[in-house]
Amino acid sequence: MRITHGMIAGHLVSAIQLNLEGLVKSQERMSTGKKVNRPSDDPSGTSQIMAVMTDLSTTRQYLRNIQDGLSWLNQGDATMGDATGLLHQARTLAVQGANGTLTRDDMALLAQQVDGIIDSMVNVGNASLGGKYIYAGTNNNYPPFERVKSFVSSGNLQIVIDGSPYKIDKSFFWYDNTSKTITMQTTDTSPSVITITLTREANTTTIEDKNDPSKTIITCYSFSGTLDLPGTTADDKIPLAGSISIEEDSSGNKTITSIDLTIFKGDEKPIQREISAGSVVDVNSNGKEVFLYQPADDKEDQTKPNIFEKLYLLRDALYTGMYDKVDESLGNMDNAMNWLMEHRVSMGSRTAHLESLQSQLQDQEVRLTGVQSSLQDSDIARATIEFQQKQLSYQAALSAGARLLQTSLLDFLR
Repeated sequence: MRITHGMIAGHLVSAIQLNLEGLVKSQERMSTGKKVNRPSDDPSGTSQIMAVMTDLSTTRQYLRNIQDGLSWLNQGDATMGDATGLLHQARTLAVQGANGTLTRDDMALLAQQVDGIIDSMVNVGNASLGGKYIYAGTNNNYPPFERVKSFVSSGNLQIVIDGSPYKIDKSFFWYDNTSKTITMQTTDTSPSVITITLTREANTTTIEDKNDPSKTIITCYSFSGTLDLPGTTADDKIPLAGSISIEEDSSGNKTITSIDLTIFKGDEKPIQREISAGSVVDVNSNGKEVFLYQPADDKEDQTKPNIFEKLYLLRDALYTGMYDKVDESLGNMDNAMNWLMEHRVSMGSRTAHLESLQSQLQDQEVRLTGVQSSLQDSDIARATIEFQQKQLSYQAALSAGARLLQTSLLDFLR
């Protein structure tokens, strides 16, 4: 077989190119720290790496979900702790008001403090986390609780609910104990009816005429139920608790003097996080259930009190000086604190479950990361030695080529 200079040059270039390719791959393994940088590097290993990466990505997503869920649960527990503290304050005021030695003016001062506690409880119910209101359900971009207090405007009693004003006819008030409804109407040319459907019979506290104790001059109705506004449907009923004060003159004419409502504008849908395949957990508490519990029937369960309703009753009892109602409120505050404790226990069990699963998933993440590393990561020491070997081979090929191809055109012109 005749060996030509062209064949020698072709084989030499091929060998140099092969060595150069190996050198580049070794350099890539060193610079990236990975021995598999593309599927062609290890086709069978690539499928294993992709499977491990999928499991690792899923595990990390579950860990993020769990961490987010723990943030919601911890915030919920903290706010319920704040609510319990407010109920303790209200109970202390009830103890002071129930001793029977305070004057009506002193009792009225205690009532003002309870009124401030109602404001604080609304703030607790409107607690947020990352811009989301934790007691609003899925409608959590807006505060779920709103306190609506009447004010006098141009001689009319007016309330503003969710930004909409309603002028109330002060002389129209009807409480029907049979149907358990309170009816008011607006002062429009064509009056509209505002109806409050009560969960149960309203609590009443009264101030009697000092000159004639047989006459009542102020009656406070505290209640829970739902509100029907003009132009709304049955599906738009607004859960609430509140108090309405009625003043009666010597002729028996009744006038609405104040309307004070706390309404719920959220929904009752749970906020859920997926924490493992096919497993989800609720990370919030139902704001309506916690603060405005309303049973399906009119039978009150003392162990599940409507917190806002009980605070309104305590305030009105202190304001009107009805010691028996104030004494009754002591038990109401105890029941309310126990009710919050039930919710905190439920949240605590969910928190413990998430923390336990979080620990397991963190261990799993470490194991999967190790498996991924063994399949994909390069041994730097070995890669360095391999690179040096490839570099020597490449340089040797260049040197050999220089010696083999020293013949030039001048050799043929001699």
